[in-house]
Amino acid sequence: MTAARFENVRLHYGDTLALDRVSLTVDPGELLPILGPSGCGKTTLLRILAGLAHPDSGRVYIGEDLVNDPDPRLAAHQRGIGMVFQQLALWPHLTALGNLEFGLKARGMSRKERRKLALEALEHVGLTGLERRLPSALSGGERQRVALARAVAGAPRLLLLDEPLSSVDAMLKDDLLAQVRSINRDLGLTTLYITHDKNEALSLGRRIVVMEQGKLVQVGTPEDLYRRPAGRFVATLMGTNNLFYANQEKDNVFTPMPGADPTGPKPPGACLVAIRPEGLGVGAGAGNFEGTVEASVFQGDSYLLSVKSDKLNLKVHVDSAVEPGSGVRLHLKEAPILLE
Repeated sequence: MTAARFENVRLHYGDTLALDRVSLTVDPGELLPILGPSGCGKTTLLRILAGLAHPDSGRVYIGEDLVNDPDPRLAAHQRGIGMVFQQLALWPHLTALGNLEFGLKARGMSRKERRKLALEALEHVGLTGLERRLPSALSGGERQRVALARAVAGAPRLLLLDEPLSSVDAMLKDDLLAQVRSINRDLGLTTLYITHDKNEALSLGRRIVVMEQGKLVQVGTPEDLYRRPAGRFVATLMGTNNLFYANQEKDNVFTPMPGADPTGPKPPGACLVAIRPEGLGVGAGAGNFEGTVEASVFQGDSYLLSVKSDKLNLKVHVDSAVEPGSGVRLHLKEAPILLE
């Protein structure tokens, strides 16, 4: 059994291909981040699931129900979707309680029933005592919680979150991410979470979906994406990967080419590889790279060095600070990941 499923979904906006043969299965109770830059198709995927956009081809299921069959197509309000938009879309003239009750009233619930569900949802997100406040009298984090409570108050089949924390102060993010995890865990609510922030995605999902230009380019665990990126795009998206061209002598033996620009054309016979900062070491004697330290940044339990080596800008973790301007030699402590 699945909570939601996309099968070969395609969608054009005019001449632009927004989704290109997307197939994805979401498990019941899963909290699934969908990660990618603006314009990659991640919000479009959510809108199709919610019934706010319709694919040109392919099939979309919620549970075992085919929801995009045009004869008849299941309307948005019939799909059992709870959604939090990037702009939150709270009614400014309604209290926190009123914002929750408004949607429940539209579903035909009695006053007593909708009041009970609304109060329970507000309690779940820690807003008991703030029921009578207007959105303008709430903090940014409290408004986010009202939007979350409104989305879950009617016990939806799916919860869809479209970059809900993009405008939230960094100090509030951890608390709100914990709230999302709590809702998913305590209510057993299947949740799709759209984000362009890799740290949000890594902190939420046992699996993460990565999208680029309308395609799914990798679906895997956080460790898969971090240590085994599927290509240049995912390696770059995960941050601080060192990319360079190399000659492959045998299976896992690579000779780096520091003079080749990894953002430029691939030299004949070369391959593009990546290595994490912890995969490089600094030491005396022969090394794979020689360079100059441009920055040394304290990160709590180590320092992150930025090293300029010919055409490469490399990152490496060390135990103690190194003065900028110092010359260093770097060596491979582990085999790089072959990207292309």
